Amino acid sequence: MADYAFRTLEQRQKIETLWAANTAPKKIAEEMGVSETVIYTELRRGRDGTRLKDGRLRYNAAAAQWKVAQSLERKEIKFRRDGRVYEGRQNGVIFRLYEDRDKIKTCAPAYSVTAVDTKNEGREICTAGHQYFHMDAAKEFCQQIAAGEIDLETLQEKFAAEDAAREQEAIRADTERAKKFRTRLEAAGISYMELLELEALRANLGSLAHNILIGYERGEGWPNV
Repeated sequence: MADYAFRTLEQRQKIETLWAANTAPKKIAEEMGVSETVIYTELRRGRDGTRLKDGRLRYNAAAAQWKVAQSLERKEIKFRRDGRVYEGRQNGVIFRLYEDRDKIKTCAPAYSVTAVDTKNEGREICTAGHQYFHMDAAKEFCQQIAAGEIDLETLQEKFAAEDAAREQEAIRADTERAKKFRTRLEAAGISYMELLELEALRANLGSLAHNILIGYERGEGWPNV
């Protein structure tokens, strides 16, 4: 069960008043005695699809309170194991917990979560390569998705940004390796295209010709035939 920082409608109504008055989340957090992260989570929970006059998404205390009440009554997702995968279903979403063989050998979180929405309502995510959980935390994450407590769109954007950053880093690293290799080729007096041509010829040498060349390079000379 999720641990909610705010239990009463009165607390949420205070947040609604502060937010409507254009109070910054940091200031609301200070006023309510919680972290800024908690306030952002609460503001997402209370979105009712409408906007304030300044264009910000409205926070509806009653809507947030109703969502909490519903989630506290949520049904437990039952998981069954199939090899290294645990699968559960609820309300049209298939949840799978994948066990990482390397991580499971350590005390580190070893399970990634995949949610597949059979109703095409956007309730999908794959945390592999981004976020791993211990078993209980992975199941709770699925429960939160089912209860609508996770902002999947924001999480998907975060994962996409991480993937883009990794791709850029891989390009940067490989570019550096390519430059170093090119420098060695230039020192040898050949171009990369010439190297590729030589590699093609080398592939057609055959093992006997290869061994003859190795012997020659070792100072053994050419075979006496």
